[in-house]
Amino acid sequence: MSDAEKWYLEALRIFRLEFGEGNDGEGKQFVADACAALGNVYACQGRLEDSVRMHKEAVRVYRRASEGDNAGVAIQLSELGTALCRQRRLDRAMKKLEEAYEMLRRLHRDDHDHVARALNNVAAVLRDQGKKAESLAMLEKALDISRRNLGPDHDDVATGLANVGSMYAEQGMFAEALARLEEALSILRRNHPERNAQEGEILVGIGQVYLRQGKLEDALGMSKKALRILRKTLGPESIAAADAQTLISLVLSQQGKVDEAMEMYEGALAIQRRALGDEHKDVAETL
Repeated sequence: MSDAEKWYLEALRIFRLEFGEGNDGEGKQFVADACAALGNVYACQGRLEDSVRMHKEAVRVYRRASEGDNAGVAIQLSELGTALCRQRRLDRAMKKLEEAYEMLRRLHRDDHDHVARALNNVAAVLRDQGKKAESLAMLEKALDISRRNLGPDHDDVATGLANVGSMYAEQGMFAEALARLEEALSILRRNHPERNAQEGEILVGIGQVYLRQGKLEDALGMSKKALRILRKTLGPESIAAADAQTLISLVLSQQGKVDEAMEMYEGALAIQRRALGDEHKDVAETL
């Protein structure tokens, strides 16, 4: 059990003892916040059933604490939908995410940041459903909202550009993909000259495009640089670091360096199994 999990479980226990099932709106808010935090911790640990359970509880308590549309309810519906998507329960995920999106549109104007994030979540489910053109349209709409609200150099704009770039890559539109990914990388490097995890994740995306283009040396350079950054920022046992190692193993394999490729592959698989368990879809995809 991680320290974060221990702290939030203890907080939840205390809040439930203090406020129980009474009518104290502020007390319910504390209970819901603790449930939501635990849901996020479990999601990071790959414990998706526990994450879904806690986000469902958070939605229920937020709804009891308020009447009508509520930002807390909408955010937890989004978190719940994201967890369901990771479980491949796509129809249920879409239902929750669309409910969150419509609620946020009623609470805010159509071009609000929260609405942009909701569009990104819906786009992720559409991608997993194989509806790539619809997913790309949602991602570009979300990116446009972020640019108008936050300006061209905000981290959320970089995230949006990376999402759009990845979707172009999935459709084989490599020039468009690289243009968006490189623009995202430039924003992050200006904002975070000390390096950060998102930079490493974007470098993985660029490396994947180079691999699909057959530019093996460029792909290897990008993936090794990404791995160094991700190990430093997130730790050597992070899933993002495992993704970088998987990419390196693919490049090495295509270069005919079978032993080196296998070493990287086995290291990545071991990290995923420790973090996610043997039954997780990401483990199956690596296998």
